[in-house]
Amino acid sequence: MKIHKSSAWILATVALLLCAAAGFAEEYFDHPQIGRYEGSSVIHQESSGLNEYRVGLGIARDGVISDTRMIRGKVMMTLYRGPESSSSFEIVDAYRQLLQSRGFEVLFECGKSECGEKFL
Repeated sequence: MKIHKSSAWILATVALLLCAAAGFAEEYFDHPQIGRYEGSSVIHQESSGLNEYRVGLGIARDGVISDTRMIRGKVMMTLYRGPESSSSFEIVDAYRQLLQSRGFEVLFECGKSECGEKFL
């Protein structure tokens, strides 16, 4: 099979770009105490050293959360895409059970419209 110089050059360029993209791919990691729900993938992740973060602990009315608490520590936020075979409720319930089994406490919980006017 005869390969034209331009075809070989294009193929080499594409291979180089793919290797470079793989080298620049972000490495995501899961919290060591929580892990990742089976079949899910990380879409975005942010973390910082010591920081403050306001946690909502009450319902939202007119764009205002009724109760909040400022917490301090290392903040890590990870956005996952869950597997299509699992519902959002199923994933949240699995995390709730895992965290409670490891001694964590639920500080606030609500469902659907009881959370406030902008929740389903």
